[in-house]
Amino acid sequence: MNSDEREALAKQRFLLLNAMRFASVIFVMMGIANVGGRLFPDAAPYLGYGFLLVGALDFFLIPFVLKKAWAKQDANKG
Repeated sequence: MNSDEREALAKQRFLLLNAMRFASVIFVMMGIANVGGRLFPDAAPYLGYGFLLVGALDFFLIPFVLKKAWAKQDANKG
């Protein structure tokens, strides 16, 4: 793999990681809004707590999961 391919792969992975973290922050914000009664006011606040939990876990766990998957993928390439 030449340096241009490695750079393109690194850029793609960087963008994916940041997109996943951004989505996690959106989930946390949705959870806060739901608990406050501003988003889905008819839904119980438990839905908001679920959004908060999923968003926080995704924010902190997704980088480790992606790193492990990418390491496995790189090991299989050569």
